[in-house]
Amino acid sequence: MPIRKILVPVAGKLNDDNLLDAALAVAREQSAAVEVLYLRPSLIGDVPGWEFDYGAWSEQYQAEIEASVDEAAKAARRYFDGWCHRNHVADAANTPEFAWREETGVNADVIGAAGRVVDLIVTRGPENTASAWSHEVFEDSLLASGRPVLMVPDSPFLNRIDSVLIAWNDSVQAARAVAGALPLLRDRKWIKVVTFMEQAGEEVNFDRLHGYFERHGILVECEAKPLDNRTVGQVLLSEIDRMQAGLVVMGAYTHSKAREMIFGGTTRDVLEQVRVGVVLAH
Repeated sequence: MPIRKILVPVAGKLNDDNLLDAALAVAREQSAAVEVLYLRPSLIGDVPGWEFDYGAWSEQYQAEIEASVDEAAKAARRYFDGWCHRNHVADAANTPEFAWREETGVNADVIGAAGRVVDLIVTRGPENTASAWSHEVFEDSLLASGRPVLMVPDSPFLNRIDSVLIAWNDSVQAARAVAGALPLLRDRKWIKVVTFMEQAGEEVNFDRLHGYFERHGILVECEAKPLDNRTVGQVLLSEIDRMQAGLVVMGAYTHSKAREMIFGGTTRDVLEQVRVGVVLAH
């Protein structure tokens, strides 16, 4: 199934060319439309104190808070319009459609509802601090939408994707990530599926996985790598570097999210350390 609609949820300040550039690159490659969803905070419950300039909460400050929220939204729209102008978006018939929409609420209900009617969500990872809400926007996109999420790196995306690494653990989440990423896998020079063994010499059968990709006209190389007393995250990050992969595809929070955040896990390792684009699904 091709990618035809992309969602880019943003909140607070918008000053991130690379995020919009990544959405544009995917949209051009996939002939997709893009919706940038600006999430205005609800004045009750989800306004971080470090995002806007105002004093301690009380009724007397409500007008200032509302004005600050309005100004942030206007500034974000000006930034978006300037980016569209610099990139000639909508200036030519073959330029992907970019739309701007605003909704109130930085929460799973709003982001999830918007995400369920698109094919791909493009966002920054939770470690990016451009917005006070980056962590919440990312996790709500991933956990509440049922759609694949492309986590954008700091480097230009799609300009250097010759090799793709697929982390496969035969989980529901990994299967969803692979299905969502299929349109992005076509015409890549090297696609490698890696699974991880607790001990060297374990038997791993890739026949059905090979057959699945062949049905889609995609050639992949498969390898089972032993952990050798390392974590899955450590081995995965090492393989990303060794391959010089430009894109990683993996399931997210295969174990419970709470367990991974407390004890660590592959998802957390990747979110904190990877420097390339990652397609994730839960």
